[in-house]
Amino acid sequence: PLLHLVQWFPQDQQCPAEYECVARNLLGSVLVRVTLTVRVHGGYSEWAEWAPCSVSCGAGAQNRLRQCNNPLPANGGRHCAGSDLETRRCQGKPCPVDGNWSEWSLWEECSRTSGQSNRTTVRTCSNPPAQHGGRPCEGKAVEVIMCSVRPCLVAGNWGSWLPWSPCSETCGKGMQSRIRLCNNPPPAFDGPQCEGTDTQTQVCKERPCPVDGKCSSWVSWGACSVSCGGGTRQRTHLCASPTPQHGGRQCEGNDVHIDFCNINGNWGPWSSWGSCSK
Repeated sequence: PLLHLVQWFPQDQQCPAEYECVARNLLGSVLVRVTLTVRVHGGYSEWAEWAPCSVSCGAGAQNRLRQCNNPLPANGGRHCAGSDLETRRCQGKPCPVDGNWSEWSLWEECSRTSGQSNRTTVRTCSNPPAQHGGRPCEGKAVEVIMCSVRPCLVAGNWGSWLPWSPCSETCGKGMQSRIRLCNNPPPAFDGPQCEGTDTQTQVCKERPCPVDGKCSSWVSWGACSVSCGGGTRQRTHLCASPTPQHGGRQCEGNDVHIDFCNINGNWGPWSSWGSCSK
């Protein structure tokens, strides 16, 4: 037999195609037309443009997509194999870096061997240096002091007090402290240390603490509701020892106690006879 394609519809891949089958022998031939559905496997399109970087400065990431439409899978064909998302690292412009001072250098020797002279110490804005629009270091890069063959003593002097620490309690009264450093200037050349304390403590008061309510003692019983025949009497107490404050819990239980009063007694029935004593 010979299989011969008669018609195909490339504009719509889900349309069936018609095929013509001819069988020949010495006696003649037979023509059969058969409609077949062509299975189309999906194929990816070209990658789209890369999306913008996820950060405006420093290292980030960016994505791009492709679609399973070249062609679309049809008539039970397979979906596209592989990922439709691709990610890569990207680098934005450098982030600003604020400058920071290095440590002070060792003091230089006096510039003269006799008489008054100077000695210096330096530091550089290199830890790290300011970069990409970051703020430069603040303060002096050079310290100069007078010196002689025998340097003068430098007495220590207190710097400013640092901020107060948080209160030790979240409600009610607590304590907080602050410190200062002997660095304005620090003592040098066997100079004396700063005088006085380096720590201050004070009482701090936060929001009032919750106070749970507690009932006071019961007051005396009130008069009976009737003078005879059985009645009731009552007594009360208040949630006032102390009263609940600042979100504290209310007292538990009733604030009124009721009891029966003025009930005349009456004999119940006789019990059974006991055993004979002899």
